[in-house]
Amino acid sequence: MPERPDSERRRYTRFHGDHYPLRIGRLNARLLDWSKGGVGLQVKEGIDSFTVGEPVELGILNEQIFAVLVFTGRIQRIDAARNVIGVDFLSGGDTIIPLLVELLGEAEPEPKP
Repeated sequence: MPERPDSERRRYTRFHGDHYPLRIGRLNARLLDWSKGGVGLQVKEGIDSFTVGEPVELGILNEQIFAVLVFTGRIQRIDAARNVIGVDFLSGGDTIIPLLVELLGEAEPEPKP
């Protein structure tokens, strides 16, 4: 079957993010999906200020220790129609994946064959 022009090849299996709240910079966002390599976010205030390749800081609340875990990423995709951006992890991925597994009850993703 031919590949659709707008389809993306994913390196890792993606899991639903249950719209978990987090921050991108000073903006509010919801986690749409996540994988071992990054996250898909819907930004409430809009995405006009973001550009592909831009480094960003993400923060997610760890309710067990009542602290915000901060990690960095780089914007890889922008869907302006839905206010959605895809962010690949630059640092902190090893910390955030176990937290997402615990918060959202998903198994840790594995690389696709």
